[in-house]
Amino acid sequence: MLNLSLSPSQGFTLQSPKLPPHHRSLSSKISLTTTPTTHFNPTSYPISKTPPAKLSVKSRQSSEYFAPQQQQAANSDAPSPPRVFVGHSIYKGKAALTVEPRPPEFSPLDSGAFKLAKEGFVLLQFAPAAAVRQYDWSRKQ
Repeated sequence: MLNLSLSPSQGFTLQSPKLPPHHRSLSSKISLTTTPTTHFNPTSYPISKTPPAKLSVKSRQSSEYFAPQQQQAANSDAPSPPRVFVGHSIYKGKAALTVEPRPPEFSPLDSGAFKLAKEGFVLLQFAPAAAVRQYDWSRKQ
């Protein structure tokens, strides 16, 4: 713990408690003098005469925000649109990466239901660069 004391000449004396008492008195006293402090005067700064703008906050958790999702859930009897699986390619200086999602495959049963014949997966193809902006797709990995 640090001891602080105010001397009559407006200086502070600091003592470190980690040293033995006879060492504290010799080497760990530091005297600091204080300077007069200036106080903030609000009248010295100009104050704007314009009234503050009225701001409004609207919550996104309102009924109109969630209404489209609730209406779609209510119409679950309607067939959903078919899913579209789109591939994407990323070209960089030293290589190219192609991502192609493959949809799952279903086979019909006698009851009219469908059975999962093959699970869907994502095909990743990596091709090293042969030259600037040219990629060797025959060496794809």
